[in-house]
Amino acid sequence: MGAINFDSNNPQHVLGVSLYCSVVELCPSVLLIVQKGQFIAVPHLVRAMIEANVDLINTLKDADYHNHLCANYIQRMIGIVQRAHNTKDVPFLSAAGGIDEIRKCLGQKRKELADLKRKGFPPLNVGERFDKANQSSEYVSVYSYLSGFSHNDISALEDRHMRTEGDGYKIVLFEELGEKNEVHLLDLVITVLIGSSGRVHEFFGTGKFAEINQYMEESSKLRQAWPMEET
Repeated sequence: MGAINFDSNNPQHVLGVSLYCSVVELCPSVLLIVQKGQFIAVPHLVRAMIEANVDLINTLKDADYHNHLCANYIQRMIGIVQRAHNTKDVPFLSAAGGIDEIRKCLGQKRKELADLKRKGFPPLNVGERFDKANQSSEYVSVYSYLSGFSHNDISALEDRHMRTEGDGYKIVLFEELGEKNEVHLLDLVITVLIGSSGRVHEFFGTGKFAEINQYMEESSKLRQAWPMEET
């Protein structure tokens, strides 16, 4: 596909390329899992690809988006350090230098977060990141569905393992997702990969966007030819 030349001192460039790499490197994992017949793990990887793609969209259209992700990271660290501070007998305390160092770290991180908020860069939850990327419908549909697999919520467990049998349940293991669901997941992988590739190559002006657009058209033809809906 060709090289992508970027400014290694530009946070937008570095973050954008890193997020794109995150999308790309998950694809061989999907392929390997499918070849091994362990399709049940694919939803976890597709969810990660979609989330990385959302952050990629936001990064490429907003040069300051990295500040929101920094705020997210700092907020998460504050939560971890605060919990360690409030919990007795945590090995992390001694490794971090004791309670005084923990309190010092908390104060520093809270100041950093307050500074980012004051500059207009608050932490964004997942839904807000999807909204910012104009992907709200994807958040409440496919992403929410895939999240059930990652969080092991009751609906995902029922879908994967529980089958009614008389007045109770029987438990199934390694049951196939079904051709329709498998094709839909692979279609998502292709859509995210080609879409993110197009955005990145267009943003960095590699001259490869037309080639990628051709892949988009070919995948669209395949999608139309495949009987996705049951008849």
